[in-house]
Amino acid sequence: MKYTILTIFFIISLANNVYCQANTDYSKFTSKADSLFLAKNYRDAALLYTKAFKMNNDQGMVKDRYYSACCWALIDNYDSAFYELNRIATKGKFAGYDQILQDNYLTKLHSDKRWLPLMKIIQENLNEKLNNTIKIDND
Repeated sequence: MKYTILTIFFIISLANNVYCQANTDYSKFTSKADSLFLAKNYRDAALLYTKAFKMNNDQGMVKDRYYSACCWALIDNYDSAFYELNRIATKGKFAGYDQILQDNYLTKLHSDKRWLPLMKIIQENLNEKLNNTIKIDND
């Protein structure tokens, strides 16, 4: 029994260390990608964001996926841009309707047939968020 508990403790500690390492690496990659984005090196930034997501079990923060989408759009890779935007809209419940509509980095996407369905999802997220806020305020 004692060895079982020690083994479980060891496995949990090891998993925690791996998770913390992945989190630290994720932050390093996305921080570097942010710098590349600001330097207008969109291609390398997009690739680095993608690397960060992959090494983090395909998980990413909404803001990082948003910036990644901007990079992909700016280098005319619309499939990847829409992939990232759909991830944040469906899984991240992104509700920044006005933000995404007015973002000059994403203007090229507006004429794509995928734009309106994406905006519909984001509008629904915003409506849900507003409805939840109203319910909380009325309680």
